Amino acid sequence: MRYFAASLLFLIFCSPAFADAAFDCDNGATPDAHIAGCTVMIESQSPSPRNLAIYYGNRALGYFAKRDFQHAIADFSSAAKISPEPYYYVGRGIVYAAIGDCDHAIDDYNQAIELEPLYPRVYNNRGNCFRKKGDLNAAISDYTREIKINPNESVVYFNRGVALKMQGNYADAITDFSTAVSLNPKYALAYFVRADTYIDAGDLKSADRDFKTASALDPKLDRQSTQLTVPPIN
Repeated sequence: MRYFAASLLFLIFCSPAFADAAFDCDNGATPDAHIAGCTVMIESQSPSPRNLAIYYGNRALGYFAKRDFQHAIADFSSAAKISPEPYYYVGRGIVYAAIGDCDHAIDDYNQAIELEPLYPRVYNNRGNCFRKKGDLNAAISDYTREIKINPNESVVYFNRGVALKMQGNYADAITDFSTAVSLNPKYALAYFVRADTYIDAGDLKSADRDFKTASALDPKLDRQSTQLTVPPIN
């Protein structure tokens, strides 16, 4: 976890029980161990406000892994209240997006952007929510911003390609899917959706080639599974 250094202090100065809890809060082998370790650190110590926020944020990750979204939201909220850093707003935004509450997710991504305009993936994540809400222009704008910040992220080109495809802009969508597979030649879903876009564009030969490539990379992909307007948020 990103905050291992903070908890390492407890490995040095605290009792073995707290050392174990500190380790689990950062690197628990299971979500339950992760949650239990962070709970010990939250309830049994007198950490600095920043460290307390870290423990809440780390515990939120454990809850998220268990798909206990309400507790994850509560812990990210506690962390952000104690130490308003973009990480906690982005984390909470991801949880809101996972439960389909894109309005609250967008609010959190906006807050993160206000705090740190170049925060990794925040524009991609907000773009996914705009796309889910049907605001394709806003989604494409956010994906484009993300690409300027992180030009080698294949998933962002894929996401922008999906939004362009939804707009009927097949040529630009194909260009984005092509960039995605050039960055990640094993990106089966990008080949699959590019194939579907080639069909939209009337290029059946290229579509057949891409379907075969996608199937070779991931046999579970089904040509009938073309409802890809909102792929999993990445």
